[in-house]
Amino acid sequence: AIEAFEAALVVEPGHADATAELTAVRTRLAAAEAAPMAPARSPRSDDDPVIRSLADRWAVAEADGDAEGLLDVAVGFARADRPAAATTVLRDALALAPAEPQAFRVAAWLAQRAGRSAEASETRTRLRRLLAVLDDGDELERRRGAALDSGDVALLLELAEGHRRQDRPRVALDVAMDALAFAPAQPEVHLAIARARLDLGLRRRALSGLEYLARSIDLNGDVAGRVALARFVDRELLADAPGPEGI
Repeated sequence: AIEAFEAALVVEPGHADATAELTAVRTRLAAAEAAPMAPARSPRSDDDPVIRSLADRWAVAEADGDAEGLLDVAVGFARADRPAAATTVLRDALALAPAEPQAFRVAAWLAQRAGRSAEASETRTRLRRLLAVLDDGDELERRRGAALDSGDVALLLELAEGHRRQDRPRVALDVAMDALAFAPAQPEVHLAIARARLDLGLRRRALSGLEYLARSIDLNGDVAGRVALARFVDRELLADAPGPEGI
């Protein structure tokens, strides 16, 4: 979060909201670091098989640098009534992706679930401010030019998602295609293209691209790619599926 708001201040020095948010985050971080840590039982030693499974997924996601996977684990711990573990995993996710909007959404949900309504409201406000900075059209295009100059595929994918959030699917598709030129074998690039095509109503083209990706993943033995594709199909493709008359 600190890195995200510092980046915002680089773009717009003296921005009042970003300055206030940065100060607030630094204050909370200092307080958390100064607070004594109570001894905690390791989730892996828990008698509940669900908790042990979550602990294993936590270890895998952390080793893979998978912020999205960590957020899923955090939600799982919270639903299993393990708020301390959920908070720890959320911090791990934020360390990997400090400007990931979904991390702020999960943080707000955890706070609301714990009865900390004021903290939840504040977190949602921070999310709105962060998205306003990240998704400003002119700023996205400026960063797109820099990403094309450097061949930064990760940044291009982030920008494509930013355009999607601002209801610009055609631009999102263009940016994702830019990323494809640099990384034609990277599954995340093909998934970003599929998302934009689904947003545009180009479902058949999206499915065709996903079939190509599935074959490529199988040929390469890409386990991580297979997991990413399965997650996409389960959470996004099936959720967006039309009724029988639209198939």
